[in-house]
Amino acid sequence: MRQGIKLTNEYLTALNKHGVKWVYIEDAVSEGIEAYDVIYEDTRVMANAIMAEILATNPPDLSWKNLIQLHNCAQFIVADIKQYRPRVTIELWNLKTLKDYLFLHSVNVAVISVLIGWRMGFNNQELEDITMGVLLHDVGKVTISEEIHNKPGRLTEEEFAEMRKHSRRGFDFLKERGAYNPTVWSVAHQHHEAYDGSGYPNHRQGSDIHLYSRIAAIADVFDALTSDRPYKSGWAFHKVLNLFNNGMRTKFDPKALSTFIDLIPLYPLGTAVKLSNGEMGMIKENYEGNYHRPIVRIIIDANGNPLDEKSCYDLDLSKETDIKIIDNTPIW
Repeated sequence: MRQGIKLTNEYLTALNKHGVKWVYIEDAVSEGIEAYDVIYEDTRVMANAIMAEILATNPPDLSWKNLIQLHNCAQFIVADIKQYRPRVTIELWNLKTLKDYLFLHSVNVAVISVLIGWRMGFNNQELEDITMGVLLHDVGKVTISEEIHNKPGRLTEEEFAEMRKHSRRGFDFLKERGAYNPTVWSVAHQHHEAYDGSGYPNHRQGSDIHLYSRIAAIADVFDALTSDRPYKSGWAFHKVLNLFNNGMRTKFDPKALSTFIDLIPLYPLGTAVKLSNGEMGMIKENYEGNYHRPIVRIIIDANGNPLDEKSCYDLDLSKETDIKIIDNTPIW
């Protein structure tokens, strides 16, 4: 939408119809707070379009034209992450509509996986390989009915058994097509395996799971949990990180998980937060390696009074160590 457009009921209805649950808005209070993507917009648009075409049919459209274009996208994603910014963390996320979840999820998971791989020292070929593998990790889901995939409730045992078949089916699609190389196929087959052996389809564990798949497993769960789905609202980053650090720690490769956690701010830019001193504001800037102590733009005082744009101020929690974030409940 263009700058200055008024959000009328008609616009809100149209956005809701397309599954858009929220948008970023620039105003005087949020001036200078820019949530940025980790890849260029053109790269993301191109990758989304190609994945949408591949996943639009059953079986998936793994034509050489699409695979060549997808490989070009993989190269762009790798180049963007390596060159676009000297300091790359994930600040802008969850920009998915409900109806387009599958292909947008595939691109998001690929971007996170490349970030992890890059931080772990992967060379360029390894980064391109993991990008291709993760972009195609869910191709088997085209065989799963929409009723199961978007069911607004818990799956039955029979439905979950059907859902679990997507990893093997995806592997078979890629192998039969000869798509890229076996390491790419392995991501489709193994991304639901768990480091402790509790995953599926073959209960592999530890290094018996390909490293690309161990990385993809982290990215896949993170994007799924932070996304809005028909049956749930997306979780906040800090809640997912708490789950990863506690209840799910044994599920993931320790080195890959540690690398991932270093990439993720507890509260992305623009997140509304409440402080222990009663003030409320939004995250203006995160310090890499010290995500508990960001800079917060204060917009509501301790008495609950909104501040005008001239009275708003920035509070650096790395210096005000007696104040901490206690909640990220929406405050508007």
